[in-house]
Amino acid sequence: MDLDSGRASLMAVTARRMNQRAILDARKVPTITIDYEDIVQDPAKAARAIHEQLPNASRWIPNDDARQPTVEASPSELAVDRAAAELKAGAEYIRQRAHASPVATKVLAADDDRRAAIVYLVKDEEDIIFTNLAWHFAQGFRQFIIVNNASHDNTFSEIEKFRRLVEPLNGKVLILNDHEIGYYQGRKTTAAASLAASYFGAEWVFALDADEFLQFNNGVNETLFRIEKDMERQLGLRRTDPLYFASIKMSYFNYSCTMEDDASESSPIRRMTYRMPKAIGTKVAARWSQEFRFAQGNHNIHTDSGQVVPAIDVTRFGVTMRHFPQRSEDHFVRKVRNGGIAYANAPELSPGTGSHWRNWYKILEEKGESALRELFRANHVRDRRELKHDPMPRLAIASSGITIVPDQESALNLKFDRAPEVAIGGKAFEPTLISLKADPAPEPVALRLGTSDVPTFFQVFVRKDYEFKLDVRPRYILDLGANIGLAAAYFAGIYPEARTICVEPNPENFRLLSQNIAPYELVTAVHAAVWPRSTTLQLVEEDKAGKSLGFWGSQTRPAESKSGNVVAGISIPELMERYNLPTIDVLKVDIEGAELELFSTDSSAWIPSCQCIVVETHDRFRPGSHAAVMDTMKQHAFTFERSGENLVFRRKPT
Repeated sequence: MDLDSGRASLMAVTARRMNQRAILDARKVPTITIDYEDIVQDPAKAARAIHEQLPNASRWIPNDDARQPTVEASPSELAVDRAAAELKAGAEYIRQRAHASPVATKVLAADDDRRAAIVYLVKDEEDIIFTNLAWHFAQGFRQFIIVNNASHDNTFSEIEKFRRLVEPLNGKVLILNDHEIGYYQGRKTTAAASLAASYFGAEWVFALDADEFLQFNNGVNETLFRIEKDMERQLGLRRTDPLYFASIKMSYFNYSCTMEDDASESSPIRRMTYRMPKAIGTKVAARWSQEFRFAQGNHNIHTDSGQVVPAIDVTRFGVTMRHFPQRSEDHFVRKVRNGGIAYANAPELSPGTGSHWRNWYKILEEKGESALRELFRANHVRDRRELKHDPMPRLAIASSGITIVPDQESALNLKFDRAPEVAIGGKAFEPTLISLKADPAPEPVALRLGTSDVPTFFQVFVRKDYEFKLDVRPRYILDLGANIGLAAAYFAGIYPEARTICVEPNPENFRLLSQNIAPYELVTAVHAAVWPRSTTLQLVEEDKAGKSLGFWGSQTRPAESKSGNVVAGISIPELMERYNLPTIDVLKVDIEGAELELFSTDSSAWIPSCQCIVVETHDRFRPGSHAAVMDTMKQHAFTFERSGENLVFRRKPT
C-alpha cells in the first residue's frame, strides 16, 4: 500500500503483561507494535517510533480558518460554594506543583487546533461512534486516538469512514486495534492520552466513551483559553509558565429510552430526545502531564504516586456533556454481555470495580436474557414527564466539512412552524410542529416532534396498520381515540366518500386533530371520550397500578366531581344517534385501556351494528383489556386477524 495515497494511520497496540498480541484488521497497512506500559513510561519514544515508521500518519496541515459553529449548553446544576471550594483546592495543587518543578514546557498558541485531542476506548459501538466523532470534529477537535477493543461489529469500518472523511480537512485519526479483552480502561486511556500529548503535541486531553458528547458554548479553543485565563487569575501564573497543568470536570446529563421512542429510527441520538433534568455526575479532562493517570471510568485523574488531582468544574464556562448509556433493549443486553466478560478477564481490578456490570452479567448468566430484558424495561425505560426534552442538534456532513445545524427545523427537510405550548399528561413543553405529506392522505398532516405523533405516523402511513381488506367500501367510520387524526386522514384518502366521526378526549390532541381533518368535509371531530354510558370522565396520567401513561394518550375514569381535568363520556349508541350513523362499517378503537369497560359492559347494544372492528389493546396500562376484547368478540360472528398492533375483527358472511 502506497503511504502517500493511503495516508495510513493505523497502529496496533498490545498489552505485554497480558501476553496478548493484537490482531490487525484484514487490510494490509503499515503496522508497528508497542506496549501500553512503554507508552506510559516513555510516550516520546513511542511517538518517535510512529513518526519514523508511519511518516504519513504524522502529517499536519495548519488551517487557521477551520472554526466550527457552536450551540448552547445547559445551565450549571452545581452549587456555587461547592464549585468555589473545588476551584480553590485545584488552584493550590497546581501552584505547589508549578513552583516545585521549574521545568520549561512548550506552549502552543491559544488558537492552535493542535491544543486539544480526544482519546476513546470503544467496543461494538457501530450505531454511534461515527456520529460521536463527527460531532466533536464540528465542535472544533481535530485530533483523535481511538482504541478499538476487539469489536465484533462494524465499529472499525465506521471509524475508518470518519478518518477518510476528515483527513483532507486537517483531521488526524490514529486507530489502535486492541485485542486484549480485559477491561483495563484506566491503563489504556492513560496510554492513549500520553500518546496524544507526545505524538500530536496536544496540551489538553479529553477521554470519552462513544456514547458521550461534549458541548462547548464557544468552541474548544476559545473555551480552553477562557478557562486558562481564569486559572491564571486564581494561581498568579501565566499559561506559559513551567509545568502549568490542570484537571477539569464536566457535568454530564443522561439520556433515557422512553416508551414513546420511534423504534424505526436507527440513530440513538435522533431516537432518544429526553434526558434527566439534572446532571448525575462528572467526567474529567486534563492539561496533560506525563505523571497523570486516568482512573477507571474517567471520573478522576491521579498522579503516578496515587494522589488524586483536584478537578475544577467548568460548567460555568459553557461546557457540558450529553450521555446515551443504554440505547435500546438489544444494546443493553449486548453491553452487559461485553462488560461482564471484560471484567471477568481483568483480574487485576478489585471485585468492586464495575459492580453494576458484574451484577447484571450474573443475572444474564443465571436467569437468561429474558430476565435482563425485563430489568431493562423496568429500570431503564422512563416516563417522559420525568425528563427534559432536549434533542441533539443535527450535523451537516459533507466532503467540504462537518457543521452543526443550529436549528432543529432541518431535521426532516419539511415545512416547519412553531407549535403552541402543548400540555399532555400534565407537563408542558414547546415541540416543533412539522407538516408532512404521505400517501394515501390527500393533504399534509401536522405532527409534533418529540411526542408520540412520529411513531404513530410510522404505524399508520409506513407500516400501514390500517391497510386491511374489507368486503364492501365503508360508508360510516367511527374513530374512537382519534388522537391527532392520522388514522382519519388515512381513511379519508382510501375512502373519501365515507362519513367519519373522530372522538378524542385530550384537549391538545383534539386541537391538532381539528387542524388535520379540516380539509375533509365528511370528517367530524368530537371532543369527548367513549364509555359504556354517558357520564363525566376524568383524564388521568397513571393507570390503576400507578404506572405512567407517558405521551401516548390520556386514560379515562369515572370522575368524582365535574371540576378539574374532566371530559364528557359518551356511549357508542349515543354517538350513532347524534351523528345519524345507521351502521358502523369500520369501528376503530384505540382508547388507552378503556376497551376493558367498553367491551365488558353492554357491548351487545352496538356490536351487532358493526361490520369491522379494529382494536388496539393496552394490557400494559389496564391488565385484562385484551382478554375482555377477545372474550366478548368470541360471542359474535366475526373472523379475527392481526394487523400491526391491531386486532381486526370482520363480520362473517351470512
